Amino acid sequence: MSTPKVTVIVPVYNVESYLADCVDSITAQTFKDIEIILVDDGSPDNCGKMCDEWAKKDARIKAFHKENGGLSDARNFGIEHSTAEFLIFIDSDDFIEPQMLEVLYGLITEHGADVAVCGLYNCYKSGRFARCTDDNIIVCDGKKALEYVLIGDRMSVEAPTKLIKREVLGDLRFLKGKTSEDAFFTPELLTRVNKLVETPKPLYNYWHRGGSITTAPFNEKGTHVIEAYEINLEKIKNTYPDLITVAECRLFWAHFTVLDRILASSSGDDLPAFKTSVAFLKKNWLKVVKNPYFTKSRKLSAIALKINVKLYKILSNANRRHYEEQD
Repeated sequence: MSTPKVTVIVPVYNVESYLADCVDSITAQTFKDIEIILVDDGSPDNCGKMCDEWAKKDARIKAFHKENGGLSDARNFGIEHSTAEFLIFIDSDDFIEPQMLEVLYGLITEHGADVAVCGLYNCYKSGRFARCTDDNIIVCDGKKALEYVLIGDRMSVEAPTKLIKREVLGDLRFLKGKTSEDAFFTPELLTRVNKLVETPKPLYNYWHRGGSITTAPFNEKGTHVIEAYEINLEKIKNTYPDLITVAECRLFWAHFTVLDRILASSSGDDLPAFKTSVAFLKKNWLKVVKNPYFTKSRKLSAIALKINVKLYKILSNANRRHYEEQD
C-alpha cells in the first residue's frame, strides 16, 4: 500500500453531537489520497466507539485511543503516528468543504510552497460569514505571512486552515497544557517557511457555539493568549523589528480578549487577570489609539477604559449582546 499524500489529524474529545459531521466532511473530500487519524483523547462519551466504527468502514481511517492530555497533546500524538508528506489538523466540532484538500494540495504543488492556507467561514446558528471576501491568491514568504496572521483580517492564526509540509514542520509541536495553542504554534511555524500560498476562499467551517463562554467561569488558562503574544512580540523584536507595531496590536488585542471573556463569564471582575489587563491597557492606551491596525471601535473602547472601567463594561456588554444574537 502506497504512502498517502496527506494526513488529516482529528483530535476527538466530548464532541459526540458534532463528530459525524466532521468525519463525513473529511471522508467526502474530492481529494482521496489521504489517511485520517482520529485521536480519541480519553473522551468520556461515545466518541471512542464511533471512531472505531469508522475505522472498520474506511481503510483510510485509523482510530487511536489515549489518556486525556488536551488538544495539543492529541495533535502531537497524531503527528507521531502520521505517514504522509503533508499534514493538516481539523477540529472535531468543525467541518470542511468537499474540495478543501484538493484546493490546498493543488496550490502547494503548483507553487512549490511549504504551506498552503485557505479562508474560513465563521459559523453561527443564524448563518455563516466568510472571514475575507477578497478573491486574490497570495504567494509570499513566511515573514509576510506572519504579518497577515498578526493583522488577522485575511489570514487566521488557526492551524486547521493550513496544509503543512512535514519537512517544514520538523520538530515543531504544539505546547501541551496551553489554551490558545495556535497562537503559540502558527507564528513559530511561519518563521520556518520559505514560501506560502494562500487562497481566501472559505473552505473551513469554524463553529462558534453559543453558551460556552457566557456560562463557564474564567480560569487562569484564559490568559495563555496573552502569554502567546508576549512571546511572539519578543521574538519579532529580535527577528522582524519592522513588524513590532502589528505584533503590539495583537498583544493589546489579547488583553482586550481576556477582559471581555471575564466580563462575559460568571467569574466577576475581581480576578487578578482582569486587574492586570486593565492596568496594562490603561498604561498603553495611547499606543492602542495610535496603532494603525486597530478599528475605530476598539480605539474608542481603549479611551473608555482609560476614563472609567464601568464605561468600558457598558461597551463590552453591548458588543457581547450583538454577537450572542448571532449565536
